[in-house]
Amino acid sequence: MWVPSLLGVTLGVVVFATTFVVPVRADDVFWHLRVGELIVTEGAVPRQNRFSFSAAAHPWVAHEWLAEVALYGARRAAGDRGLVLLAVLLNALACAGAGRLVLRRAGSPLAAAAVTLGCGLLLLGNFALRPYLFGNVALIALLALLEEPRTGGRARPALLLGLFALWANLHGSVALGLAVAAAYLVLGGRSGWRGRGLDLGVALAGALLTPHHVHGLLLPLAYARQALGGGGFVSHIREWQPVALGSAPGVLLATAFASAVLAVALSRTRPRAVHLALGAAAALLGFSGLRHAGPAALLMTPLLARHLPPAGAAVAAWLGRGGAALARADAGARDVAGVARLWPAAALLVVAAAGAPVAPLTARAPAFYPRGLVAHLVAHPEGRLFHHLDWGGALIHGAWPAQPVFIDARNDCYPAAVWADYLRVHRLEPGWREALDRWRVEAIAYPRGSELAAALRDDAGWVAAFEDEQVVLFRRR
Repeated sequence: MWVPSLLGVTLGVVVFATTFVVPVRADDVFWHLRVGELIVTEGAVPRQNRFSFSAAAHPWVAHEWLAEVALYGARRAAGDRGLVLLAVLLNALACAGAGRLVLRRAGSPLAAAAVTLGCGLLLLGNFALRPYLFGNVALIALLALLEEPRTGGRARPALLLGLFALWANLHGSVALGLAVAAAYLVLGGRSGWRGRGLDLGVALAGALLTPHHVHGLLLPLAYARQALGGGGFVSHIREWQPVALGSAPGVLLATAFASAVLAVALSRTRPRAVHLALGAAAALLGFSGLRHAGPAALLMTPLLARHLPPAGAAVAAWLGRGGAALARADAGARDVAGVARLWPAAALLVVAAAGAPVAPLTARAPAFYPRGLVAHLVAHPEGRLFHHLDWGGALIHGAWPAQPVFIDARNDCYPAAVWADYLRVHRLEPGWREALDRWRVEAIAYPRGSELAAALRDDAGWVAAFEDEQVVLFRRR
């Protein structure tokens, strides 16, 4: 029937959108690629900040090392096209996992297609070449396992152990996975609590199977503490800022949460406590920062799987004949085994994505990769260079080791003093010149139209040594 193909078509729309409509960004992938290269060539995960003179040898927990190896491997095997295709496939897998969960739990292709499309829209809100793409896939896989306690049978502990061991080495959102498993244990009801307890214990054991052991698990908690406290480096990162309700992502999030509330109200089905907890967590996460919009969408999937089909039936009854026709079509396509026939449309679009023209990474992130500056520094390293935060990853990727950086977006491997002095200079706060002297800065590279560049042009102690349409580089006289 045509209705089962809705999920496949919807998945195809998601793949199409993530390839041709909202292209994947490359804002912060460059240092990840360099770290992946180092791990592959040296055969070891770095434990210190090797890229910066301001925090040389500062301890660093490279908790995303496996994702960085995967990103580097994809680019080494197929160039920038390989990286883009990997990102598209990971996004499509996350959306397909959400649709499959709804289809298996509720048997409604219409509901599955709606959830797939909704997840795709919210995942596009922060679609970038970043390790969290792997975390999204792991999260929906975990929700599918927890919603189906009998999945895997005797092999279930091994499945969970492997999932969390991979997840802990791919992205720090493994801490969210442990919180979700704990929520199912505490709020899942009396029956089956032993099995859920075993699930949580195995998940915790898997999350500790990393080169950093417990330190890798604690790092995401440090990020969360900074985000909740409103201080530290997290408060200065755009994607960690609260999502404004009037913005496009805010409107999408509000629409998604309003739809979930409406589905619960119309379904007349008693909600499970764990689903309500996941929905509340999704709301808090989604509006706390743009980077959490994707996980928030996925966390709502179990709630929607339970309430969206009966809510749709209630709406169909209200619509009359048209609604009855939709209900009959949906009811006639409840063969879960038919999911294997839903992939042709998506597969064709994946092939199209693989053959589509792919812009170079530097063209996808022009503000984050000053090509002229990188080329100049490769030929003429400047020693102790102070530069814009957004350019740290590009300098690590393109100019290190000849040119060490002052700071970059790794955040957790810089002491508070480095962040304080960077912001002091960036904002031209009192004492900014003394901060430059304290770090014995020999050159400064900043955007041409910035206040810092204007101040240095009027400062007799500095002279412009290189300039293009994007950057001006000053040297001490």
